[in-house]
Amino acid sequence: MKMFGILAAATLALIALAPASQAASFGCDGKLTYTERAICDNPNLSKLDSQMARRYRQVINSVSYGQRRHVQHDQIVWLGSRNACGANVDCIEQAYRYRMSVLNPGGY
Repeated sequence: MKMFGILAAATLALIALAPASQAASFGCDGKLTYTERAICDNPNLSKLDSQMARRYRQVINSVSYGQRRHVQHDQIVWLGSRNACGANVDCIEQAYRYRMSVLNPGGY
């Protein structure tokens, strides 16, 4: 019984020490770019990524087919500029804030 208590305490300690899961809109496992790794490692960037992804889906689902292609093209261009930030957290955050301003109502 004493061994069970020790194992339970050790398990709880390991859980407490485990890194918090991130909320990025993409998987944080496997081969990632420097930018993706910075997003996964930074809770603020991870949250911005999820917010932007949700807003992007809302815009895509609310525009006409012709406009959807334009929004998708703009997103690809934006991803290129975001990825040009490398691991620069400030640059990545500015990129997300800019894109969110474009994706806000009235942006498209």
